[in-house]
Amino acid sequence: MLDYDTLAVFLALNVGAYLIVHLPYIYKSLRRTSEEPGNKSLRDSYSTIKGTIITSIIVLTTLYFFVIFLIWPFYQLLIGSEFFQRWVFPFPYSNTFQLIGIGSVIVATAVNNLGRIARGGSYISDGIPVELSKDLGHKLVRHPLYASYCYYFVGFQFIFQSYLTLPLLLGIIGYYSAAKKEEELLEEEFGEEYREYQKKVGMFLPFLGKR
Repeated sequence: MLDYDTLAVFLALNVGAYLIVHLPYIYKSLRRTSEEPGNKSLRDSYSTIKGTIITSIIVLTTLYFFVIFLIWPFYQLLIGSEFFQRWVFPFPYSNTFQLIGIGSVIVATAVNNLGRIARGGSYISDGIPVELSKDLGHKLVRHPLYASYCYYFVGFQFIFQSYLTLPLLLGIIGYYSAAKKEEELLEEEFGEEYREYQKKVGMFLPFLGKR
């Protein structure tokens, strides 16, 4: 098994890459006014999934993920802890599984950052964008941000092989449900252009989920 300090360094590097890309867009989004581009007329349509159990699942699993992703590596390196080791699955650790998990996290960070750069500071909850994004992360999958979190959720299962990460798998259900709803809105807004895009690019995986 890879020791926890090594895993902490690896995750800390991914945290750094994630924050370098995301913090400028978070800052811009906080300064954004309601007059900035975005089809606000569809905000009410999007809100049909807000306040539902799906939203709760997304929020809770994502917050839990960020506790592990953003906080645990630095806690481990500064203080040290055997917390995860107390909750591992009752079978021998697999280095092969850990390497698969590491690969999944690397892909997740890359896809997430490419997706954020492609979308800029805009979020679909602000309204459908004026122009359909097909660049960078959107060339790989139709929902790069949602897909990347699912990659993280799966990767953490392989890395930690712990009961503590199992709740993250619920987030896959949440993000998939949200993506399906958003696809309805995007198809409503962009029509044939979006349907052609669906034929060329997979939903959450590059080669799967084409329509």
